[in-house]
Amino acid sequence: MTKNKKRLVIPNSSVAIRLTRNLVDNFEIYTETPEDCTNLFFKNNADYALLSPFEYAVKSDFYNLGIVNSFAISLTDTSKDSILLFSKNKTKISNIAYRKGFPYESYLTRIIFTENYDTPINFSEFDGDLNEALKKVDALLLSGDEALENSENPTTALLLAEEWFLMTGLPYVSYILVGRSDEIDNDDISYIKSVFNKQKEDTENNEEKDEEQLISDVLSSEDDYYEEFEEDEVNYIFEFGEDQKKSIEEYYNYLFSYSIIENIPDLNLID
Repeated sequence: MTKNKKRLVIPNSSVAIRLTRNLVDNFEIYTETPEDCTNLFFKNNADYALLSPFEYAVKSDFYNLGIVNSFAISLTDTSKDSILLFSKNKTKISNIAYRKGFPYESYLTRIIFTENYDTPINFSEFDGDLNEALKKVDALLLSGDEALENSENPTTALLLAEEWFLMTGLPYVSYILVGRSDEIDNDDISYIKSVFNKQKEDTENNEEKDEEQLISDVLSSEDDYYEEFEEDEVNYIFEFGEDQKKSIEEYYNYLFSYSIIENIPDLNLID
């Protein structure tokens, strides 16, 4: 009898797709906006989800959530995955809009502006053309692929992951793998760990190759693996280690101090 695949919902970003693409033997993988990932998971339309730590904080008490302690997506101190794109000739920033479906870095932005610039921020949502939206506000908050695509824009003034690192000395954790504690299967965890251990080994082997071999690999590859590898090294960390745990806890402390969350949740890590 064929075993039914579990459902995993992930953000529609290229890094999330690359990170999870080798899980397809045991999982049906769906891509949605980060906000829709949350909605699908909590409507019980998915068994696991890559969710913002913010959603874990506000929902963990109601849904008895667990964090699969295998990997996360966190941003390096030079990452351009989350940026503020400033409107031209703006000297004071008070109105920021985020892309519809991508609200979560607004909480990080609020923390950074309150702590570092003592500036209250009004947030709104935008959809459609980026340049048109930028005419109506002081800055746009961009995440994921859209941020990477616009990171060389001359009006970009703030890399949020860098600001977080300067404040805390820690990488900013943007997504964690979450399931319902009483439904997380040991076989699923073993499978996920085996897949990511293999990916880690492959990455380490790539690092050891000489330049000539890497060029040969790129020329013979249909998915431009080496380009993806270079981009991931610059922008992301996939380990879920002590730094990631400390970063999430620090993030929760800030959210709690600003009354954005009512309680600081325990990190229910499931190995």
